[in-house]
Amino acid sequence: VIHAVNHTSSPVATGEPTILKGSGTITETVLGVNFRISPFSFFQTNTLGAQELFSKAASFIKLPHSKQTIMDLYCGAGTIGLSLLAQWIGNFVIGIEIVEDAIKDANYNAQINKLDANSYFVAGKTEVLLRHDHNIASRLEDIGLVIVDPPREWLHKDVVDFLNNLKKQHKFQLIYISCNPVTLARDLDLLLQAWQRDLQVLQPVDMFPHTHHVEMISVLQ
Repeated sequence: VIHAVNHTSSPVATGEPTILKGSGTITETVLGVNFRISPFSFFQTNTLGAQELFSKAASFIKLPHSKQTIMDLYCGAGTIGLSLLAQWIGNFVIGIEIVEDAIKDANYNAQINKLDANSYFVAGKTEVLLRHDHNIASRLEDIGLVIVDPPREWLHKDVVDFLNNLKKQHKFQLIYISCNPVTLARDLDLLLQAWQRDLQVLQPVDMFPHTHHVEMISVLQ
């Protein structure tokens, strides 16, 4: 049980937290992988729905071989990337997330699931780290899959440009998970202009019953 006070005028679920009871974190299990989640670390609100979402996304993955790197952008607590590693999809995951507490959770989750030797999670702006983090740059030639699950707004233009340029140099699959079909459509239009391939998959998943919201899985090969 946590009480957080937001001292700003922005209507966001964040603030200065005070733990009233318990450890201050919760633990969820998705696809057999345990995840610690701190108050401001992103995690899907519908856990059973999240398992369906990630399972469906995994069913579309076609890596040329299993010993390839997965790049998980906007990774939160490392949920998607670590879930895939646990299913022997890819052999290394790179995770980027701007929220430092989420990256602390991701590294902890990698450790408790014995996946820390096969993962690298870093906090910061995705558009900056993609171009300036040497650990990421050293693994780009082995990228087989990129997963993006961005905020509702959209992908940063520099991220779109980076992915388009990376596609010109290396073969990899892109899976874009979105909670906002409007911004997804805009981003896919920008990506498809450079990829010169039709959209392979567009799959809705009803994560929020009795609302107009839907998660979308899109796949570019």
